[in-house]
Amino acid sequence: ELERRVSKVLVKAAVESILLSEDGSRAVGVSLAKGVKVTARLGVVSDAGYCNTFLKLLPRDVNPDVDKVVHSLKQQPELAFSPSMLSLFVGLDMDQSEAQLPSHNKWVFPDTDHDANWKAFRDDVEAPFPAVYISSPSAKDPEWSARHPGKSVLCVLAPAFYETFQPWAHQPMNIRKNAPEYQTLKQGFEERLLEVLFEQLPQTRGRVVFTDLGTPLSNATYLGSFAGEVYGLPHTPARFALPWLRPSTPIKGLFMSGQDVMCDGIAGASMAGVMAAFAMYPWCAFDAAKLLK
Repeated sequence: ELERRVSKVLVKAAVESILLSEDGSRAVGVSLAKGVKVTARLGVVSDAGYCNTFLKLLPRDVNPDVDKVVHSLKQQPELAFSPSMLSLFVGLDMDQSEAQLPSHNKWVFPDTDHDANWKAFRDDVEAPFPAVYISSPSAKDPEWSARHPGKSVLCVLAPAFYETFQPWAHQPMNIRKNAPEYQTLKQGFEERLLEVLFEQLPQTRGRVVFTDLGTPLSNATYLGSFAGEVYGLPHTPARFALPWLRPSTPIKGLFMSGQDVMCDGIAGASMAGVMAAFAMYPWCAFDAAKLLK
């Protein structure tokens, strides 16, 4: 649909930098890997997050207002690394008729003292997970059994911190995946997540035939997320008091979208997209208001 409307979708085309005009006042395009440049007539919209955009994609010393953003992102402790996630993908040798996996999502907490549980895990990652999320895509798909007889899949998520895995962040993926210490750390987290799964869904014990654990480093590698974050900038009072946290930026023609602009998740990112569109085309707000009547 996008290409039918004279747009072009590029895949495996990582953006290396945002191109600016000669005086640095306006965004005029992006530079991709291997030196390919894509110019922009109206501007550039970034949903890569504020940290990626201002700390990685823009050149230094563009203007004082940009420097203020960079200084805030680097110096404010309330904007330090946002939590990441462990993602355990599980395959079972049983279909839905035998497994009876729930089609709803399960949230598992040690107890209701969430603040204390989070602090305990923040202080020591060997403490119980403050939250674990369990979901089965195969249980949600009514055609799964016909397409994949005798098999079921689950996803088990839990919070994690980039600092725990940071010693291997500088290594290429093909090197760190063979690093004994890194694999031992991953195995320990995987076993703990599997035990939570078995406690919640006992029928899965002994039926696991595949596992693959993603870490904050996996998020950074495959998603390009800053320090493996999953929900953008930390949701602290300091974050929502930032005067520059909006679709418009100190650089003309550069607009921000994504969950950093508003709040985390699909709803926050979607509304940020609407806000970015209004920032680029203010008159669109009037058309949108007419649709809501």
